[in-house]
Amino acid sequence: MPEWPADALLVDLVYGAGLKEIIARDGSPKTLGLGLVDGRNTRLEDPAAVAEDLERLARNLDGEHHLVTSCGLELLPRDRARAKLERVAGAARAFRGGSS
Repeated sequence: MPEWPADALLVDLVYGAGLKEIIARDGSPKTLGLGLVDGRNTRLEDPAAVAEDLERLARNLDGEHHLVTSCGLELLPRDRARAKLERVAGAARAFRGGSS
């Protein structure tokens, strides 16, 4: 990975073709914001499926990383944006072994 003057990088893993596989294989020396919840679509993800992606990615990631949406939510209807954030929280809980 190139050296960039940043402490963390946010990566779109929904539309970033191949990025999930690269990160799962190689990890990252930088803290990552893992954009696994689609910020461009009103369809709601299954928190368990997002947690499965997190589990696969976490195998090669050390330190602290963050689950985020793939982009800002300002173009989604307010209720869907809130639901997306609730999905992020549910997936994080499922990843940590709590209930989704």
